[in-house]
Amino acid sequence: MKKSLILLISLLLAQFGFAQEGDIFYTDFEPDLCVKVVTTPTTPYPADTLKVDFDNDGTADFLVSIYMLSTGELIPEIHTTWDCLRYKQEENDTTVPSDTLWNNYHTGGPYMFYPLMATYRENLIGFKKTVDGVSYYAWLRLYAERIINGIGGIYDKVWVYIDKFAYCSIPDYPLQWGQTSLTMIEEAEEASFASIYPNPAQNTVTITGGNIKKVEVINLFGEKVISENSDAAADITIDLSGQPTGVYFFNITDDNGEVHTKKVVKE
Repeated sequence: MKKSLILLISLLLAQFGFAQEGDIFYTDFEPDLCVKVVTTPTTPYPADTLKVDFDNDGTADFLVSIYMLSTGELIPEIHTTWDCLRYKQEENDTTVPSDTLWNNYHTGGPYMFYPLMATYRENLIGFKKTVDGVSYYAWLRLYAERIINGIGGIYDKVWVYIDKFAYCSIPDYPLQWGQTSLTMIEEAEEASFASIYPNPAQNTVTITGGNIKKVEVINLFGEKVISENSDAAADITIDLSGQPTGVYFFNITDDNGEVHTKKVVKE
C-alpha cells in the first residue's frame, strides 16, 4: 500500500512538472486533414468542418468549412476562437505576429486564392491567445485546391487541407513561422546578430552584438526573471547567480524591434 501511494504521488508530481514546463508542441497530420465540397448541377455534397485544438484543452481553436453561395460558387470559411488570425506576409516576416489582420471569423476565399482565378494556394496562418495579461502563440500550415467548371468563373470543386501546426506553451515566447521545437530556433540563430557565452554557464553570461536594445530572461515556467536594456553599443552581462539551475530562454531584441531567442543552460 505504501509503495502504491509513493508511486501515485510520483506520477502526479511528474504530470504537474510537465504541465508547468513550457514547450513547443508540434503536430504533423498523416494524412493531412481535408474538407471538400463537390457540386453537381443539382446536388451539393455536404462537407464536415475541420477542427484543430492547439492547446489540447478540449475546445476547437481553429475551424475550416466550405459553403455555397446562391450563385453556386463554393467559398472556404475560416474561424478562430483566438485573438489573432493572420497569414504570413513575406519571407522576412519571421515571427508569428501579435497583430490581427482580420476579424476572428472571415470568408477565406479572397485571401486563400489569389489572384482571383488561382486554383492552388498554400500559406502559414498565425494565432495569438492572451490569458491573464500574457500571450501564447501558434502557427498552422493550410493549403487549398479548386477546379473551375468553365461557367462564369464559378468553382464547383474545392478542397482545403490542414497539414501541420505548432503551439508554444511558454508565455510571450516569440514563436517563429515553421518552428517545431525549442532547439530548432537555437540552431537557426547561430548566425544571428548576437552571440552569447559561456553556455552552459554558472553565474554570468555575456551577450555580444552591435545593435542590442533589450534582453529578457524567461524560465521554463514562462516567468520573466531578468530584464536589461542596452544602448545598442555595448555588450550586456547577465547575472544568473540568483537563479536556480536549469534552462532559460534569452529573448534578445535588436534596434529594429526583432526578437531573437537563445537557450542557455545554467549549471
